[in-house]
This record gives sequence, structure tokens and C-alpha cells, in this order.
Amino acid sequence: MIIINSGTYIVPEFQSELGRIPPCLLPLGNRKLIEHQVEALSCLNDSTLFVTLPDDYDLYADDQLLFDKLAVRVLRVSSEMSLAEAVLVAVSSAALVGSSGEVHLLHGDTLLYDFPQGKSDILGVGIPQDSYSWQKEVSDYSEQSVWCGYFSFQSMPTLIQCLAVAKNSFVDAVNIYRQKKGMETHFFTSWFDLGHINTYFKSRARITTERAFNDLRIAQNIVWKTGLPKKKIEAEAHWYQTIPTKIKRFVPQLIDADFNADTPSYQLEYLPLVPLNELFVHGRKEALGWHAIAEQLIDFLQEATSSFSLNQSENQQIKQDYTCLVADKTRNRLMLFSQENNFDLSKPISFRGITMPCVQELAEECINASLRIGCRPAVLHGDLCFSNILFNSRQDQLKLIDPRGLTADGHFSIYGNQFYDIAKLMHSVVGLYDFILAGRYTYCEKTPYNFDLTFSINAEIKNIQSIFKNLLNPLISFQDVKALVVLLFLSMLPLHSDRPDRQKAMLANAYKIHLTE
Repeated sequence: MIIINSGTYIVPEFQSELGRIPPCLLPLGNRKLIEHQVEALSCLNDSTLFVTLPDDYDLYADDQLLFDKLAVRVLRVSSEMSLAEAVLVAVSSAALVGSSGEVHLLHGDTLLYDFPQGKSDILGVGIPQDSYSWQKEVSDYSEQSVWCGYFSFQSMPTLIQCLAVAKNSFVDAVNIYRQKKGMETHFFTSWFDLGHINTYFKSRARITTERAFNDLRIAQNIVWKTGLPKKKIEAEAHWYQTIPTKIKRFVPQLIDADFNADTPSYQLEYLPLVPLNELFVHGRKEALGWHAIAEQLIDFLQEATSSFSLNQSENQQIKQDYTCLVADKTRNRLMLFSQENNFDLSKPISFRGITMPCVQELAEECINASLRIGCRPAVLHGDLCFSNILFNSRQDQLKLIDPRGLTADGHFSIYGNQFYDIAKLMHSVVGLYDFILAGRYTYCEKTPYNFDLTFSINAEIKNIQSIFKNLLNPLISFQDVKALVVLLFLSMLPLHSDRPDRQKAMLANAYKIHLTE
């Protein structure tokens, strides 16, 4: 059996950022840590997987669906227990439900790769990057080795006995077991400790560089961003360079840019902050914290409209660009989606048993509605979704990343219709875009033209949606911008051609939003 030990809550300094959650549910790349852990542990070929959670933790319906999907059984333990007591309860409980044989233990705040296979009685060690009080282990690998959070025990009865004898000391229990059975040390080169705020962000940076993105590298508190097409990277850097001074407090510092190389790049300061999409989907930040975030976004939007002046020609250019984004881009993207998927845009749609307009009719209806709302000239981010927004709760400070910086016809520009930015924001808040990317939805299909989509969102998420709607309402109501949000999901369809499941969810979500009051 495999047991992920996550029976306590993250440390208080973390809770102010993420809410009161167990460590295995920490956000990491728009997934929960346990998703990464289960994926990495799959090489052990053990069919029985358990996770310990605090007995007073409120497991939401969507969390339970995730555990079911991962085939993880939940074992409840008291958050007041010592690690040894919690492990003893977990192992004993697992034994009672029929699990036996070798026991693999992984600490809930730890991500490891390359687990030893075909071996028993293993003590995992690694080299720490910080000076926390890990259990030291002088090994053949290094005198600096410490226990890194993975253990395997061939004999469950012996382990139970050792835990009982050691009482409150897990370290003592392991050492007693070693005296009885012997344990081989295994050195992990890929060890990501996520249990402390410093190690969490250092580990996130390493994972981003080593495993997540080919176009990002983080080192020495600097983010190097590269990529193609070349003009996209140049446009982002140009946006950072040319935005008004009043706006620069909302973005990371641009350090350098290089467009002479074959692969263009620019450098930003690295900010140890969690993006809003991960807080929204995976965190449990209180409503008061989200109210502060929304107020900061309102502050940015207001500054973005008052920090410059434009002539008549420039204002006209903004209107033309908005028309291209809303109308031309949507039509072109839908045509591409239709061709790639052999999807008939003119065929009627049934959503939740309700006959709806075909995709083409829905798009044209929303295009017309989006053009009627007018124009609010502003410094435009262009992709103001949650994944591009960082928030420092300790300083009540907002930071925006990955701006568009291009007009619809491919020219550098920092300006646009702010209603587009607000729609992008609402496509995260109300449209639940990041829930789709995280796989936190249920899609049902009778035919490609007859489908349903549901989200198991809790009262906290609904409260956050209300906060944003209410605070944004003086700028523009959600009902007025709703059609533009629908278009964002429709125009996104061909961009997810590698994930047909997401395409179907996004198409269904366009209809769901269309029906939203």
C-alpha cells in the first residue's frame, strides 16, 4: 500500500496566502500537489493508495471527485496527533480495510520523482536547499543528506510495532525498524519540498524550469522568457517598456530584453507569488482576501483609463482593433475549429435538453451585443485572466504578467478597449475557465450537438463571483459583458486542438454562460 501523510494543515504563514488546507492539496501548476504525487508514485505499481486528512477538514464535493478519479482512499486522523501517531492510525486503518504487505510512506508536502522499484525497506534521502531542521542522514551520497520524506517498509506488522513502541517520535520508530530489519538509503536527485513558504516557492521555480515550461527559466530571482513567434515576445517586452509610469507598479520589473538572437527573450524579476487561477481553483482563501484582490484589480482598471491621453485617430484605431478582435477573430477561429473537427457550425445545439441556436447564430448574436457596449479606451493588458495575475497578500499588491501588446492586425500597442480586459477577467471568475483547464467539471454528451456541462462549485466560489460582479458593476455589468465572455470561449476552441475534451467543455460552457442570469 501507499500512504500519503497529509493529516495536518499547512503552516500559518501559508494559510494567510492559500487558506487552511492540508499540504497534499497545495496548488502547483493549476493542479493539486496530490495529482503530481499520484502520477509520480504510479511507477510503484501498487494498486492501493491512501491519503490522510485532518478529521475536521471539510472535503468539498469536487475534492472528493478528484480523489475518486485518482483512486485514492481517504483516512481521517486528528490534526493534533504527532506524525508517528498519525502514521500508526493510518497504517492500522489501511490494514483493517484489507491492505497488507509492503508500506510506502510519502510526506504530504513532498514531491519526488524516480522512486526505486523492486526494492523494499528504503529510506529516501536528498540534499536540502534551506536550513530547516530535517533529520540528517550521513550517507554514501553526501554528509549533508537528510530524510526527504519517502520511506518503504516491507513488514507492516513490524512497522506497527515500532510506531507503538516509539510513541510520539516517528524518527525513533524508523530507527527502531532499521535495527530490526535494516533499511537501504536511496538518494533522490529530484526532491521538491513544499512544506515551508521559502521552499515552496523555490520548488515551484525549479519545477517550472525543469518540468513545466520550455519557454521559462528561473534563476537568481530572474525569469527568462523565450518563445516563438518572435513578434509575440517582442510585443510583451515592448508593453512592459512603454506603459505609463503609473501602471508600472502593477507589473514586475523588466530587467532586460534581447531580440537579436534567433530566439528572442526578455527578463523579469521573479516574484514568489501564487497566480490567482491556482488560488481560485485549489486554495481556500477567505472572501475578505478576495475582496482585497478585486479592489486592486479595480484600481488597475481605473489607472489604465486615466494615465494617458489619445487623439481622435488613436481612439478610432482602438475601436477598429476591438471590432477585429470581437468579430473577425471569432469568425476565423470558429471556421478553423469547424474544419479541424468536422463540426457543423450551422447545426442546432441542445444544451441541458433546451434547443439553442447553432454555434454560428450564437456567435453572431454575441458579436452584435459585444459591439453595442461601446468602447472604454485604456492601457490594455489583453489577456487579463487569473493565470496572468499574481497577488501579494502581505503587501496588498497586484502584479500582472504576460500582456498581449499586439493589435488584431499584428502591430505593437499598449492600448485597447478595456471592456475586453474585463471580459477576460470575467471568463475566469464567472466562466470558470481555470476549472476547465484543471479538469474540475463534468461533461455529458449524447451527440456532439447535444451535451451538458456542470461544475461542482461550493458556496465560497459563488461568493467570490458575487464580489467581482458587484465591484466591477460601476464599470460595466456582467450582463453587458456576458456576450463577450461567450465569444472568448468560442474563439478559444481551436487553441486547444490537442485536448478535444477541453474543446467540448469550452463549447458547452459558452452555452452555459449564455444562459447565465
